[in-house]
Amino acid sequence: MKIGFIADSAADIREEWQKKYDIKVIPLCPTIDDVTYTPGVDITNEEYYDLILNSEDFPTTSQPPAEVVANAYREMLEKYDAVIYVTISGAASETNNVANMAAKELIAEGKDLTVIDSEQLCVGIGVPVVNAARMRDAGASKEEIIEYLMTATRRDTPYFLVDDLTQLKRGGRIKGSKVVIANLLDIKPILWVNEGLTQVMDKVRGSKKSLVKLVEIMEEKGDNLKDKDIYVAHARGGEKLDLLVKLIEERIGPKSIQIESIGPTIVTHSGVGVVCIYFEHKA
Repeated sequence: MKIGFIADSAADIREEWQKKYDIKVIPLCPTIDDVTYTPGVDITNEEYYDLILNSEDFPTTSQPPAEVVANAYREMLEKYDAVIYVTISGAASETNNVANMAAKELIAEGKDLTVIDSEQLCVGIGVPVVNAARMRDAGASKEEIIEYLMTATRRDTPYFLVDDLTQLKRGGRIKGSKVVIANLLDIKPILWVNEGLTQVMDKVRGSKKSLVKLVEIMEEKGDNLKDKDIYVAHARGGEKLDLLVKLIEERIGPKSIQIESIGPTIVTHSGVGVVCIYFEHKA
């Protein structure tokens, strides 16, 4: 059975992997200053960072139209016997509902479509999808792939270090008074995806201490990471990114550290300067 994969742009799958594994990516388009952009088509990640930094308006993102999703299904079904769409967390976006509605008619026609709510964001979606495509190429069955995707997306979550609380405040995700106090005390929140939503896991004072905390989380929760790939995603992480990579190399010594770019869907809410870690957790 030939199996195809669909994800949305919240998965932040690098372009070379999209092409290599023929992963169809449905854009979740941000709107800023009354202009709607298609990620990876008419705006790059770097250009979007500049827009956020220079705009006085708060950007928004929206789920894709059902017809866009249906067309993606049809396109992939022309090449594959079965198609699996792993969506952004259903608790964070209506995209999963749209994906299921668009699939319903095609499934009634006998098409083999599976929609999976990742309950995740960013590399918490993208890495499992890429791994699933690698499993397919190695001969895994659809049932084995679905079992892996359900396990990995529930077990492994990314952890985010937000550089500035301003964007969270603009999005109504934190009170303005807390932003002032946090900035005065140099408090850095560490966020994680829990039950499909981004939540505060810890608060650490000082940028370096917060990076050390991220590595401590990896040491505590990681499963034999010396033999695994670790993913570090960022939006202009700068010196934080460099120091985080150095700490991981020194304290974890993984098989590899893969650097990923965080796109508009996540940066709309996290702000520029965010860094993120993703790794395989203990069962």
